[in-house]
Amino acid sequence: MDRGERQDPGEMLRDAAVHIAAIAAALDPFTTSQLGIGVTSAHGTGTDGPRRVVMTGNAQRLAPSNQARRGLVIYNESADVMYVGFGSAASLTTTRYTLQLVAGAYYEMPGAPFYTGEVSILGTATDAALVTEMS
Repeated sequence: MDRGERQDPGEMLRDAAVHIAAIAAALDPFTTSQLGIGVTSAHGTGTDGPRRVVMTGNAQRLAPSNQARRGLVIYNESADVMYVGFGSAASLTTTRYTLQLVAGAYYEMPGAPFYTGEVSILGTATDAALVTEMS
């Protein structure tokens, strides 16, 4: 990549998840479990990287409650605004939400204490978000 070029945020998120997973895989199991490193994706915990979630036009669960959560990254890869809520999808609307993700934006959950409850998302049908949860 040339110095003047900007890397796509979705590509940066995928690269970061791959690097985190590679580091975790390189550590021995004892060290990995002591550090609490893991990446949760559509295929479970491991080195799979970000999971793509396609919007339905209705609020939906993005990540279930997870007491072991140590981080969450969401990237809006669509051209429309998405609404994220810390709580159930039933209470998420375009006027009642925790944060808005404009097109191309990402959100990285701040550190300890981590929010461990359900995370929901609302977006235009067929739009998509990438989500990576560390636990």
